[in-house]
Amino acid sequence: MTKFRKLAISFSVLAVAGAILTLLCERMRQRGALADHVAGAKRRVTFNRDIAPIIFNHCAVCHRPGQAAPFNLLGYEDVRRRAREIVKVTQSRFMPPWLPEPGAVEFADQRGLNADQVGLIKQWAAEGAVEGDSAELPALPKGVEGWQLGEPDLVVRMTEPYTLPADGKDVYRNFVIPIPGSATRYVRAVEFRPENPKIVHHAVMMIDRTPSSRMLDEQDPGPGFGGGMSMGKAQLPDGHFPGWTPGKMPFKGIEEMAWRLEKDTDLVIQLHMRPSGKPEVIQAAVGFFFSSQVPTLHPYAFVLRHKSIDIPPGTKDYTVNETIVLPVDVEALRVYPHAHYLAREMRASAALPDGTVRLLLLIKNWDFNWQDEYRYARPIFLPKGTAISMRYTYDNSSNNIRNPNHPPRRVVYGQSSSDEMAELMLQLLPRTDEDLLTLKQSAARQELLKDISAREQRLKAEPNDAKQHVNLGLRYQQAGKNEQAVTHFRRAVESEPDSPRTLYLLGDALAKEGRFDEALGRLKQSVDLKPDQPEPLNAAARILATHFDASVRNPTLAINLATRAAELTGDQDPGILDTLAVAYAAAGQLESAVRIAEKAIQIAKAAQAHEIASGIQKRLDSYKQSQR
Repeated sequence: MTKFRKLAISFSVLAVAGAILTLLCERMRQRGALADHVAGAKRRVTFNRDIAPIIFNHCAVCHRPGQAAPFNLLGYEDVRRRAREIVKVTQSRFMPPWLPEPGAVEFADQRGLNADQVGLIKQWAAEGAVEGDSAELPALPKGVEGWQLGEPDLVVRMTEPYTLPADGKDVYRNFVIPIPGSATRYVRAVEFRPENPKIVHHAVMMIDRTPSSRMLDEQDPGPGFGGGMSMGKAQLPDGHFPGWTPGKMPFKGIEEMAWRLEKDTDLVIQLHMRPSGKPEVIQAAVGFFFSSQVPTLHPYAFVLRHKSIDIPPGTKDYTVNETIVLPVDVEALRVYPHAHYLAREMRASAALPDGTVRLLLLIKNWDFNWQDEYRYARPIFLPKGTAISMRYTYDNSSNNIRNPNHPPRRVVYGQSSSDEMAELMLQLLPRTDEDLLTLKQSAARQELLKDISAREQRLKAEPNDAKQHVNLGLRYQQAGKNEQAVTHFRRAVESEPDSPRTLYLLGDALAKEGRFDEALGRLKQSVDLKPDQPEPLNAAARILATHFDASVRNPTLAINLATRAAELTGDQDPGILDTLAVAYAAAGQLESAVRIAEKAIQIAKAAQAHEIASGIQKRLDSYKQSQR
């Protein structure tokens, strides 16, 4: 049985169950149990029989103790007191929050109310908000109290509480949590509990198989560390994008699609927090639910992103578009759109090779406060050659009630909520592991080329922006264009001659071009400015261990520099350990070279860095050959 067929069966079972439920509801409707909210209806609507099921299933997830909503809706009196308000927000579709257009795309676990439910609430309030027979009151749904998916297999918490200041701007902060365990496990689902949800706008959960996030945490004086997730090496779990927003129901997951969790892995939670007017303490928790089997389905988190956003003040209909062509057959499982306050409409579609156009998402009234991910009711098959497109429209005028700027100002691309973004993430399932690799490589290449183009465009407006030159140089290195990278790193050094990082990047790029003398000079400048940087120490050690000119080659100094770099990274960076092994080999100390290379390979494999491990293995083989 193929991977696609197995997944299709799983979703088909859900679809059949949904169809049965729909049929039962229709029969109830015919008996007058659901749809008597019409003029002249003979039966009075009561809370216990008609309204409680709606409130409990669609509202109580947020309107309960410990959640983001400002009041509870767990009983008759809670709801009766706010009957008029509930009618108003349900009639306007403001509540429950559900952004996709009704009927445009079929999603699982839709929170929005249908017309019958909205009508029942209106009729109930108009008839005096009657309580009804207590025997007809349903029980609260499971998950209203405690963990919504049941008791987790493992619970981890922020290692120390964080206090959010009473006032000021929104805070984005990353918290590193070591995950206990001595063996590899497979995660079926995760559930996030903010513990203080009223200050959390959203949370993103990532994993770091390296010490990088831990080091950033140690360098920051407070709990966690500031800045974007891109500062460290934390990544989304393979093919998944776990997160939390108010009202989002955690998904129990699919056993065959669990993601791999190695030992010695850190969980990194990025919290977007909003000051409430008084100091607030938060110490969030995450529950892990493990699978009992090794996964057989391997999805990919595919991202469309537009980075050339530049919205003039007063513009009502600023639009961005992006398109990417699929190199293999896939099935789309879920979609996660993202933008900030100015976005108004989001549209995503798939143009199939046969000319068919399939809508993947339509949101006509985006609200940054209620962003969510949406799981398709059934997988959507997209064949090779399908063009996936996104079209986002923004309103930067004073008529946009969500515009945070009064008067409106120019807004450009950026990760801060005061900037704007345009992202569309799709969870795609390829047919085979080979197709998965092809999809990853194609998506990364297309994204990289778009990023280079966008940054070149920005530099035309600000040609002396050192940060942009650095970022563009790094992108050119990723694209295999090191000569262009040298040009931009050099321009960055001209603008910021005392930047240790920029000097290191220039030195490293020069070394890749074989310009070792200038490279060593730049690396020395970097180390002189900031001695405890592992990267320039490692790069200089590599040159000194392998230089073709014996008068420049200095294995002893290389060992000293690489040893210091390894210490600074806790002896856990496979690339630095590889340099140390190379230095020992150059000094003729082959036993030490073999020992350190073997450790580097072990660390690289644990971090799934198979290409790095393969390169070190070739050098290890040569050390062992020389020993003979």
